[in-house]
Amino acid sequence: MNDTAPAGLLALSHVALRASDIERSVAFYRDVLGYDEASRLYHGDGALMLLNMRVSELQWIELFDARRLSPDGGRIHQIAFRTADAEALRRLLLGRGFDVPGECPRGQMGNAYLIVRSPDGVDIEFVEYLPAAWPLRDPSSHLPARRLSSRILRIGVEVRDPRASRAFYLGQLGLTETASGTWAIPGHEPCLQPSASPVTPPCFVLAVPNLGRALARLVEAGHQMTSGSAPCIHQTNGGEQRIELFDPDGVCVQLVERSATVDEQDRSR
Repeated sequence: MNDTAPAGLLALSHVALRASDIERSVAFYRDVLGYDEASRLYHGDGALMLLNMRVSELQWIELFDARRLSPDGGRIHQIAFRTADAEALRRLLLGRGFDVPGECPRGQMGNAYLIVRSPDGVDIEFVEYLPAAWPLRDPSSHLPARRLSSRILRIGVEVRDPRASRAFYLGQLGLTETASGTWAIPGHEPCLQPSASPVTPPCFVLAVPNLGRALARLVEAGHQMTSGSAPCIHQTNGGEQRIELFDPDGVCVQLVERSATVDEQDRSR
């Protein structure tokens, strides 16, 4: 099995969301999904830029303060992939006509990264985790046993121009299309869930080991949906069962049952 796609992608790294009220969003991801806040990053003037809610050793959810972002962006601000070699990826993308910097910058967490814009206006980030940077320097903190999921499985992608989006994700980044229409890094489960429907809410999918137990924990905690009803298990047309929750800004968080192999767990953590 090839561990990398042609663009050198390894797995999903994180999903970045716009938060109109940071503390309200933190409360949802902490109290409903069970995640701990791992760190906060700041702008040069000292204002909050974002905070990280840690999902696993190698994955997290970023909550950006929407007040400092362009008002015309979507609720999913960034989709991020982990890469083994950011500089090699920079050279490859440069050769494919992308506007990339002369060298890979280092973020506040110390990792090498690149950001390009998808045809649909979403920032796609590529991160090389460096040994002295977070999260590798701190692999096991902020991972409470109470969290419902330890794996970001898929992220929803808004597709405004199907031809341009397929050329970008499948042609330029080397993802492959599955029988269900999702997109995957070769040799891995699907990581992106494209949708051309303007009424489909932005979403991302978390894998849980047992959907029934996840539902019981949500009910026990007294979580209510935005409609005021209790959470429940839905079955899609494709037969997949899931629980759908909505964060304070209307992003749909789907819980689906997955029994990952050790190999899959190692890649996604």
